[in-house]
Amino acid sequence: MFIPELTKAVISGQKTQTRRMIKGCEVDAREFEKPEVIQYLIDTQADYKVGEVAYIREGFRFPKDFDSKKPSEVEASPVEYRVGGAINCIGDHIKDPGKWRSPHHLPSKFARHFVTVTDVRVERIKNISNKDSLSEGVKVLSQGGMEVYKNYFNESNQPFMFPHNSFKSLWISIYGRESFHGNPWVFVYTFKQCDKTGIEL
Repeated sequence: MFIPELTKAVISGQKTQTRRMIKGCEVDAREFEKPEVIQYLIDTQADYKVGEVAYIREGFRFPKDFDSKKPSEVEASPVEYRVGGAINCIGDHIKDPGKWRSPHHLPSKFARHFVTVTDVRVERIKNISNKDSLSEGVKVLSQGGMEVYKNYFNESNQPFMFPHNSFKSLWISIYGRESFHGNPWVFVYTFKQCDKTGIEL
């Protein structure tokens, strides 16, 4: 599940990686030099495995008549998505829209975008490269004819010259400053867009 801006980056194909903290991981750094330790963590704690198909959760809403129902109780309906677009209706908006729902509650039957996991690895958050920061979907801007990168601390602030600084500000804006400075171990998931059966688009 991503913030709306990153959901758009996944849909556009710009974002092809995501990082998730390894919960309760107190393993000594030297242990991560052992392939068997890394593989054990991937096998037992990773939310996704290589080859697995996952659907992208988006903020959404049904027509107002469905506001009293849980999303899981809705069998068929027009659906409008917060990042734009709709299904089962004419145009990009539904008539008489209801309340917005959390991406967490989007049933898979109403999903419209899917990805296949192509790689899972373990690293520390501060080890992210500029290349991987771009794969995380940080926004590329233009300033004076140069490529610069969004400052997620405050959009009115100066953008960053390097993608990894932009990613740092993005991570802190979501998880907090201490989360980054603690340099936690994370799972790095790489993925590509596919249809619901896993066939690459």
